[in-house]
Amino acid sequence: MDSRAGDEKIKRIGDRKNTLLIISSDNGATKVSDDGKDYGHKSCGNLHGYKSALHEGGHRVPFIVRWPNVVKPNTKTNELVSIMDIYATVADILGKKKPEGDGISFLQILKDPNAASKRTQMVHHTYSGDYALRYGNWKFIPNRSGKDGSWSYELYDLKKDPYETKNLADEMKERTKELETILFTSINM
Repeated sequence: MDSRAGDEKIKRIGDRKNTLLIISSDNGATKVSDDGKDYGHKSCGNLHGYKSALHEGGHRVPFIVRWPNVVKPNTKTNELVSIMDIYATVADILGKKKPEGDGISFLQILKDPNAASKRTQMVHHTYSGDYALRYGNWKFIPNRSGKDGSWSYELYDLKKDPYETKNLADEMKERTKELETILFTSINM
């Protein structure tokens, strides 16, 4: 998308100050370009992992909003939202019934960037069938050995360690077990 594509369409619609424009992605960037070459761009910054990974580089993406009558320019928040929350948010804006599904409106965050997210957890899933749980500031990743079926775990405090450099699973066994239960209950495992 270039700097003019969205703006030109909004001009044709006519109501620029009251038009909500959202730019995001469904997952993190790939490590290599479409031509298969690694140009060293670090598209995920210093986040751990890339597209298809359960780590932050695979799931944390920009979420850019332009809605001049509601959202002030350069507003930032670190609250948890998901691309699957867009339909619920649009329904909330329009005063309509929330559509079926897991979406949760984030309208309160658009109106006030200091508001807390209604979304307190999110399950991440890869196409290969692996899962992780984001629960508040915590990220829990269970790993099953393909050799003997045993489990190992990763636990990160994303508020203190957004780059997932220090695995706390062995130090925080109770928190690890709590999040394992929440995740496995959520996915019916």
